Amino acid sequence: MPDTAPDTTHGRQCVLLFGMPRSGTTWLGKLFDSHPHVLYRHEPDTWRSVRIAEDTDPARPGPGDELRAFMAMLPDIRAIRVAGKRPLFPKAWTSGITQKLASGAVEIARVASRVYPDFPVLVHANGKRDPERVVVWKSIQSLPGLGSALRTLDQARGIHILRHPCGYIASIRRGMASNSFSNGAADSNAYGAIGRIVGTPMGEQLGFDKNFTRTLKALTPEERLAWMWVVSNESARRNAQDTGRYMAVRYEDVCREPLAQVTRMFSFCNLAMQPQTEAFISASTGKKSQDGYYSVYKNPEAAAWRWQQELDAQTIERIMAIATRSESGRSYLDLSPPATRSA
Repeated sequence: MPDTAPDTTHGRQCVLLFGMPRSGTTWLGKLFDSHPHVLYRHEPDTWRSVRIAEDTDPARPGPGDELRAFMAMLPDIRAIRVAGKRPLFPKAWTSGITQKLASGAVEIARVASRVYPDFPVLVHANGKRDPERVVVWKSIQSLPGLGSALRTLDQARGIHILRHPCGYIASIRRGMASNSFSNGAADSNAYGAIGRIVGTPMGEQLGFDKNFTRTLKALTPEERLAWMWVVSNESARRNAQDTGRYMAVRYEDVCREPLAQVTRMFSFCNLAMQPQTEAFISASTGKKSQDGYYSVYKNPEAAAWRWQQELDAQTIERIMAIATRSESGRSYLDLSPPATRSA
């Protein structure tokens, strides 16, 4: 039987689901994964780094070739962190027995990886013979390069996940308080993100100059995170919006109307809504929420607006003063929390 798999090296039937950390990307990723024709890859660029940049000379090997090679290998990655993110869903290309074997292989790999970090998922079906297969690459690492990736992968679709800057920053603070990651890492990322655009047209529009790093050090941690939010999201929006294959999605809108918003995203990616996805939407947004910083089972609107109880008015004002200097930040000016939204 001939191999009918779409050619992911050019992005055919491939979705780039990119956003900042703590922006609801894992839940949205699993919403896509719940589709029976989706092969979901969870943050493969944190497992193996990849340069995302446009080729300056198509006749010469460059970063674009590296990205295409990375895309070609995505379906066959068996690393537990990429191929074993739970919950797992039945796929159009697996039988009931195969699905049980694959689920068991994930559990074995999860236990074995505590001793052998690179222990693979031994039973793994990549759906390569399914002509309807869509590969979804979820990333919190590569958001600023979304535009370049879409131009290199000239048939891919890109979805940019935005979260309210206050929600993002409150979640980062919560993670630092629980030792999920360090304050130093967040500050380092902020300096790096801003340093990359100093001297560029976007940097000039935002008021960055060669002395801005010194200014940044005098700001509060929340203000530095706000600038990182601006730079990361604006870089993605400006570089990707003219490709014609870009969609920006606010996490809060998905929390408010999950079925309608997922249907909209699926339509953009040429996917039809499926009963399995509808069931997962119901399960993951129901009353039986689960504790855990990374859980996908929770009350989404309560999670989205939790920052209102965690940040004081002065901090919120400082964050929004920075965020609204960008179009990405201004897109939140018309969004109100559930308690004050008109019926």
